[in-house]
Amino acid sequence: MTSKTRAALSTEQATNFADNTTGAITPAVLRSTVQDMIDSTGTLLDSNAWTGSAMSFSGSVAFTGNVAISGSSLSVSAISNFTASVTFSAPILVDNSITSGVSGSTAGQILVAGSTSGNTTIVAAAAASGTNTLQATTDTFVYLATSDTLTNKTINVGSVGSAGSNVLQLSGQSLTRGQFPGTNTNDSGTAGNIGELISSNIAAGSAVNLGSGTPANMTSISLTAGDWDVSANFYFNPNTNTSVTLIGGSISQTSATFDSTTLGAMNEIRNAAFVPGASNIMNSLVGPLRVSLSGTTTVYGVAVSAFTVSTMSVYGSLRGRRAR
Repeated sequence: MTSKTRAALSTEQATNFADNTTGAITPAVLRSTVQDMIDSTGTLLDSNAWTGSAMSFSGSVAFTGNVAISGSSLSVSAISNFTASVTFSAPILVDNSITSGVSGSTAGQILVAGSTSGNTTIVAAAAASGTNTLQATTDTFVYLATSDTLTNKTINVGSVGSAGSNVLQLSGQSLTRGQFPGTNTNDSGTAGNIGELISSNIAAGSAVNLGSGTPANMTSISLTAGDWDVSANFYFNPNTNTSVTLIGGSISQTSATFDSTTLGAMNEIRNAAFVPGASNIMNSLVGPLRVSLSGTTTVYGVAVSAFTVSTMSVYGSLRGRRAR
């Protein structure tokens, strides 16, 4: 069997089939030439491989056997010049590299330029298991040594951290069950995060005047959905001859209304009538009270005092701290 190149076959047919005026083309010569052609094409078909110069394909090319690359690179867009689809129905054994429309390949890599639809699927070797499927849409890979943002991901803490541990680290701090590092400076929790603080403070110079026995809003805060600890601090300021029998405060979700149904939502101090005198401030504390909200809600600090003869005003603070 003799396998010849295209040039050698061209020379052979020019030599053997120059003309037949002298009877030079014999059955033996014809048989020999045809056999060389069969052998040359048969080498390609039998071995499922090409040798020599790279070949150019302008139509779809299907490989039904193993394609082994052991000494050089196969570039779908450059060296082998595939201008249509290439289908591999058996494994590609890569010892060097195979590229598709990209440069900078490294030994053992398959570099894929990408596609506009469908999935690009890379299957592990027979000794491994599982399939990695690349999305056709634009997305980002997560790498070991880069800063990445995860979206809609669930992290299994048992597989994160040092080998054999259940330790997840955040900014170099270990997170374990019941242990979550707090801030190490004088900053505040941002909106929506644990520790977020929303407060309203009424100074003594802006105290709210009260009518005897009538609840009134000292102040209010707007809390977004979540689980909050809310507390209020009421300071009652009587006039010189004000006679007082009651002071009280409440954390309420209804304007100018005491919440008498929620345990711990109100605090009242009742006593026999007495005249504390001007600037003798009386105090009522309420909370912390758990306030669990499904949507943005206004929470009020409501004050009340029962008194006679003169006037009463109230000032203080109302604060909510996001617990979780």
